[in-house]
Amino acid sequence: MRIRPAWWLMCLGSVLVLAGGGAALGAAPAKAPEAGTPAADPTKDDTTKSSGQEGATAKIEKLINQIQDRMSELQTQEFKISTDVIRVQYAAQQGVDNVDKARDDLAKGGAKREYIEYRNALVSCAQQWKSFADRLQPVVRQARGLETMRDKAPQELQTRIDEVSRKAEDKYRSITERVADLYEKVGDYRSALQINLSVYQAIPENKRSGERPLKEVIATLYERVGDGRNALTMLKSIMDGLPEKDRYKDKKLAEKVAGLYEKAGDTRTAFQILKAAVEAVPEKDRYSKERKMAEHLGDLYAKGGDFQAAVGIYNACLNGIAADKRDTDGKGLRTKIKDNTKK
Repeated sequence: MRIRPAWWLMCLGSVLVLAGGGAALGAAPAKAPEAGTPAADPTKDDTTKSSGQEGATAKIEKLINQIQDRMSELQTQEFKISTDVIRVQYAAQQGVDNVDKARDDLAKGGAKREYIEYRNALVSCAQQWKSFADRLQPVVRQARGLETMRDKAPQELQTRIDEVSRKAEDKYRSITERVADLYEKVGDYRSALQINLSVYQAIPENKRSGERPLKEVIATLYERVGDGRNALTMLKSIMDGLPEKDRYKDKKLAEKVAGLYEKAGDTRTAFQILKAAVEAVPEKDRYSKERKMAEHLGDLYAKGGDFQAAVGIYNACLNGIAADKRDTDGKGLRTKIKDNTKK
């Protein structure tokens, strides 16, 4: 049978269409670049990134230099304020017989003329330092902003960022603590407490364990404003942060914490802490060098109703006093022994 040319041509066309369709389902053939179009430069992105990095580095370096320049300017001002404050504070102290007595009297609302003058002089010094701290604060903010760029900076600039940030933070804290100290000297314990708390709260929590001196200052101020509970919390955090084997070797801290528990009515915990502290003292020193602490433990035994144990400790303390001083220094102990032996 003879195939008609038209049908044959139609079949050939179908095959060509299918072949073309198969190619379309795969990768499309690359379009040839038009004449005159430049080839893509593979280094262009790297050059752009490098330029951006250089710009960021230059910005960081400029900020570091600005902070350093401002810190130098403020250092000159700080020297002048220090000179003025030393002069004023010295003159104020000459006007009172005893600065501790003046502080205590002012804390109770005393109104002696010389004490009021003393307070006014020191408060004026505190205000000068507060004004200086206010001028320093924008520099601290700049330094903190700089710290957010640290990871993007080259190694040598990271070192400079760390240095200027530390100097700015340390200086601001130092000035702020001076203000608090001056308020404490005139018996304004609440102002001193609030300022010191602001310093403490600005410290990241994971770094507060190393702030023992500041914690002790805050605890003392809490006590002075009558807040024994927060004073205890602050001192207990110091004790809990010590290695367990050394926790009760710090006698002053243990006595302070035990005393606060006792004031809060928790005699049992006070007794446990004080007993551990006494037992941590070498036996040869326990009733001589640390006689006062051991005597306090005897008082807690007596308060708990164990008069026999109390008398035993009192006798040990009495024997710990040098023989030539026993009659005078042991008078109180002999009274306690007599009183508790009767019970």
